[in-house]
Amino acid sequence: MRDYRFIKNYVHTMRKSILLTFFVLLPFFIGTFSMMGASVAPLGTNILTKTITFSSFISNDINHEINPITNRSIIWDVRLNLSKLGGKTDFVYFGEAPDANDGPPADSYDTVKPAAPTKNYIRAWFNDSIPSPYTELERDYRSHPSTTKVWNLSVLWVPAGGTLSATITIVWDRNLLNLSEYDQISLQNESGIQISNMKITGSYTFVCPANTPQLFTINCQIDTTPPEIINQSPVTGETGDAFTFNATVLDDITPANYLIVHVNWSHGSLFGNDTMSLSGNNYFVKTITLSNYSTSPLIYHFYANDTAKTPNVNYTTQQSATIIDDEPPLINNISGDLIIGTGDPIVLWVAGMDNIGVTSAKVLIDSIEHSMIWNNGTTRWQYQYVAPTENISNHSYMITVFDAAMNTKTSGTYLISVFDNDPPTFTNILATPVFQLINGYVNLTATITDNINLSSVTIQITGPEGFNPVNITLLGYGNNYFFNQTYLLSGIYNYTFWGNDTSDNSITSVAHQFTIFGELQITILYSGWNFISLPFNQTLSTTNLYVLYEGTDYSWSEAITQGILLPSIFDWARNGQGYTLVNSLVPGYGYWLYAYQACELWANGLTSILSTDYITSLFYHWNVLGVPINQPVNKTTLLFVYQGVEYNWTQATTNQNPTGGPLILNDIFGWDRRQPQGYFLADTLDPGLCYWMYTFYDLILKRTL
Repeated sequence: MRDYRFIKNYVHTMRKSILLTFFVLLPFFIGTFSMMGASVAPLGTNILTKTITFSSFISNDINHEINPITNRSIIWDVRLNLSKLGGKTDFVYFGEAPDANDGPPADSYDTVKPAAPTKNYIRAWFNDSIPSPYTELERDYRSHPSTTKVWNLSVLWVPAGGTLSATITIVWDRNLLNLSEYDQISLQNESGIQISNMKITGSYTFVCPANTPQLFTINCQIDTTPPEIINQSPVTGETGDAFTFNATVLDDITPANYLIVHVNWSHGSLFGNDTMSLSGNNYFVKTITLSNYSTSPLIYHFYANDTAKTPNVNYTTQQSATIIDDEPPLINNISGDLIIGTGDPIVLWVAGMDNIGVTSAKVLIDSIEHSMIWNNGTTRWQYQYVAPTENISNHSYMITVFDAAMNTKTSGTYLISVFDNDPPTFTNILATPVFQLINGYVNLTATITDNINLSSVTIQITGPEGFNPVNITLLGYGNNYFFNQTYLLSGIYNYTFWGNDTSDNSITSVAHQFTIFGELQITILYSGWNFISLPFNQTLSTTNLYVLYEGTDYSWSEAITQGILLPSIFDWARNGQGYTLVNSLVPGYGYWLYAYQACELWANGLTSILSTDYITSLFYHWNVLGVPINQPVNKTTLLFVYQGVEYNWTQATTNQNPTGGPLILNDIFGWDRRQPQGYFLADTLDPGLCYWMYTFYDLILKRTL
């Protein structure tokens, strides 16, 4: 009877929701089609329309279980008992069976949670993403066997009145958990933090806020990963002395004090296969005594196993340590005094000999030690030194050679003389803007640096025929240089920077360009409906629009009389949520325009255009908008200003803002002009095009500069 009342109430609620949706949207559809006619493109509100079918969940025979419990082949299951002081309790089951499903469709083991009382109760359920009525499960069984599995548990406390929280304890039988195939079963909170190792502890107590479901996961895992072994043993030893093997051994599940670690070793006539001791944290050690009569390498490897149900074992590759004597090596030859340019490399080298062999060498440059590398081709130890770029001071070095026993020989001190041969460098060469109108300012900037000191910086500019070339010396502000002026001729301009330092090293930058123009292309129009916007920050009348069709320019009125364009431009009124006819285009807004022929839409009579971070103001409900700049804008760079505070895309589409919900709909809808025409989901706002965006509040739309 309780299930029947639940279904009846649910159906009644859904019927009311559908009728309300129909009568709210009916005037909008009638108004739109009466104004636009049958050729008008679909509107944004049509995008959210959905059809709801009740036959999928209305039935006269709704059971908590698909099949009787006697038909089950459960491998293991565990009951979670929930309780609080005062006697309120609840329970849920989770487990595995070979014929159970992970997720939809519902199987014979999935049991629907009975309807809850009206108040004063604890309610727990599992969610396995199964459609209604299996959205809340009292028993949730998954497929067996598996290596990993996650159950989604929800716990709700509803008091008799008020918002007083409750202390709730969850209890389970650890012995039943141990019947599963998993080595680790972890109860985790909504943030993914483990709050209970369920195979070690048998309960978990927490404070449950009133009327707010608390989300948990039960994460199960079979340990298939062997321990990781990091060798930290010495690389050398001395004959007859103690040698300590050191290794850090890590395992994803087994604690360090349960790991078993061995070292298998041999040196000379001695050998062993010894258990290592835990020294602290995950650090294992074993000390042996080396042979006193051999300088052969100490050969060894580690192996470790964990305590998984099927233990995992890891073996390291063969390792070795060098055993040395006490005779110092000799230096036969050395690189000596050197001369080098700033920033240039040079090889410091040494040739040595030893009764056993020189094993390493180090060079001390200006009191800083560097290891050298053995070069088989030259049969000497080498280090590639790179001279500093920022000064021309002299530097000194000495080299020490080592044998296997760490006996050493150090050379005398040698000189490295440095001179400046590095020209200045250019970065951040920019023209702002790259495309500018006649009489508009173009600011040419560059950051110019030198390793020692700059002497002078000039700029050279060439342009279209009739332009007087520029070649002048610039004054810098720190390392930043700029040249700002207007240009009267339309066309492409080339510019370069030239820099010279105090050592007379000079460099010329690569050529860069900017363009001066008096008109701009707005967009390409396709045959049919076009969703357009201005790609620049200037309001235009239709008298400033013209069409380029098959190589011929047509004014706005000519394009209409020639049958190229429909004479009407449709604007979406954001505050009235309906269409109006307009004769001018405003930056940040979008418009519908019908073209009978594919052509290009251009604007003339433009003045100097400034780009800002402001795009447009959005009103609650649907908005048609475009970006008033001549470059694409990704939605992740959009900013939404609500009550004076900026929110990024993630914050605006989630509850990461003061409203507790999204500021905007997560989807942006663009219009595909090509046939067949239709809407698509857009991640990038392209210049000249426009888009539908739904907002839940009045906002200001900006972009990240």
